[in-house]
Amino acid sequence: MLFDQWTQALQALGPSFHVHSFGPYAVKVSPRGMESARASLAVTGGIHGDEPAGAWSALEVLRLLGSGTVVLYAPVSLAIGNPDAIKRNVRFCDRDLNRSFGGDFPETIEGCRVRELEPMLRDAVTYLDLHQTKPASERPFYIFPFSERSMAFARALAPDQRIVTHRSGYSTEGKCSDEWVQS
Repeated sequence: MLFDQWTQALQALGPSFHVHSFGPYAVKVSPRGMESARASLAVTGGIHGDEPAGAWSALEVLRLLGSGTVVLYAPVSLAIGNPDAIKRNVRFCDRDLNRSFGGDFPETIEGCRVRELEPMLRDAVTYLDLHQTKPASERPFYIFPFSERSMAFARALAPDQRIVTHRSGYSTEGKCSDEWVQS
């Protein structure tokens, strides 16, 4: 259902937009005439297949653009992070996608997906990766590798949100998407 709606939302964008595909369910949407500009923001959701709420949020952004409710002044990239895992309702298929960025895992579903997503993320000025928790959370929070720029971004978005930071490099196999973008 999510994937059919994604396709429908892309079709509803109309001629005011240029859509560049980075692979299945990974696009840069640009106002006409701004196709070559970097995406001001890249948003991924569903990097873990058992956390689909962010993928639905990315779909909603597409819908809002297509309906004209949201006006786009600069390119934005949107992606369903791990569509194969979402379809199977599992965290990942072969390996954790969020520990695969910057690595070389060509024989895995997630390794192939990283090769599609990395160019999209490299093209973006700012990156937001939407996750969800298993147990209920008292309130939303940000989690990211610490940097002054990331702290400023989080505070600008929602000054009262909780922030959890961590050091980079805690995964020995590959990087998390946000960690890879910062590097």
